[in-house]
Amino acid sequence: MTGLLHDGAILPSSQTADNAAASQLAGAASDKAKAVDAALSSSGRAAQVAAAVLRRAPSHAEGLSLMSQLRALSDTAAIAAQLDITGTCTLADVEEAYKRCGPFWDKNQERDIEHIMTYILEECTDMMEADRRFRMLQSRVGRRLHGRGVLTETVLSTAQTRCHEY
Repeated sequence: MTGLLHDGAILPSSQTADNAAASQLAGAASDKAKAVDAALSSSGRAAQVAAAVLRRAPSHAEGLSLMSQLRALSDTAAIAAQLDITGTCTLADVEEAYKRCGPFWDKNQERDIEHIMTYILEECTDMMEADRRFRMLQSRVGRRLHGRGVLTETVLSTAQTRCHEY
C-alpha cells in the first residue's frame, strides 16, 4: 500500500492527492485570513481616528476646519499628536475617518434641526412670532445649542423652511 503517513495511518494515494489539495486550500485560506486581518487592523485604525476626529469636531463645520489643519501636516506622528492618539496616522487614515464621520454629523445636524423646530413650534402661536424667533436665532449663528451641536446657517434655514411647511 503506497501513500503518506497521516496521523499514524497510511493513506492511499488517492487520499494523498486529496490531502495535498486540501492543504493548498488551507494555505490559500490562511493567506486570505491574513489579508482580512490586515484590512481589519487598518479598518480598526480608521475607526480609532474617526473617534478622535469626532471628539475634536462634533459638527460638520468643525470637522472641515480640523480636516484642513490635518491635511496641512505632512508628518504622520504630527497628525496623530494633533488628534491625541498613539502611534502614527497617515492622511489615508484621516480621509477614511472623515468619510466615516459624515453620517454621524448628518444625524447630529438633523437632530439640531428637530430641536429648533420643536422649540419654535412649542413657543410660538403664529408665524410672525416664529419669524421673529428665527431672526433672533440668526444673530446667534455659531453658538452652541443647549447640550447639542453648533447653530449653523444650514440648520437654521432648514428648520425655518420646515416650520413654514408645517
